[in-house]
Amino acid sequence: MPPELALFLCTGFVCYLLRLDRQQSPGVSAAVWLPTLWLFSIGTKPLGRWLGSASGDEWGSPWDQYFGIGILCLGVLILARRRFDWCYLLRRQPWLVALLGYMLVSCLWADWPFVCLKRGTRQVLAVVMAAVVVSEPDPPLAVEKILLRFAYFLLPFSLLLIKYYPHLGVEFGRWSGERMWVGVAQQKNGLARVCIIALIFLIWRFIQRGGCAMKQSGRYALIAESSVLVLGLYMLFLPA
Repeated sequence: MPPELALFLCTGFVCYLLRLDRQQSPGVSAAVWLPTLWLFSIGTKPLGRWLGSASGDEWGSPWDQYFGIGILCLGVLILARRRFDWCYLLRRQPWLVALLGYMLVSCLWADWPFVCLKRGTRQVLAVVMAAVVVSEPDPPLAVEKILLRFAYFLLPFSLLLIKYYPHLGVEFGRWSGERMWVGVAQQKNGLARVCIIALIFLIWRFIQRGGCAMKQSGRYALIAESSVLVLGLYMLFLPA
């Protein structure tokens, strides 16, 4: 199969999965895509590598910096429009405040304080993304949708890169020359982490459904999730 056709089919499959997801849970707001994109960014290769930058650090290229600043500003804007109560959150999470404060102070004795401070903003970004999820009408459902999209996107596209775009989805050991599947991740352990997170969530979804009868769209969603589950198992246990 030509790589272009495989890319077209994979994109169509993922779009179909997202359509089923929207039919199953129409109440989730579009703002949930913001933490979803953030989760994609930390689970895959840095944006600079996708766009041809030589930098391998998550914040090492201008594209990654623009992306991080952009979603941070959008997250703060969403929270401001929702009148999110930051004081209530900080009172309820004193250990989180202490951890962030310690990380900020530790920049003072780092060898490169400015670089340390710049990379520390990633933790602030994580807090803002979590606050966006908490501000949703149904936070548990929002988390479920984020993890479902995580599985829907990253597993099919990982297999696509491995099979049809090996210059992106396959690497070789520096010393051993061993062929390693990496997919959308930076290295093989990253791909295994993506697969494990997605598989645990999908298995939980199956257990949650139980043996109850499902409507037609629900059966289609079950078949689709089963397909993604098989992809994850294949990449986790049969890398070659």
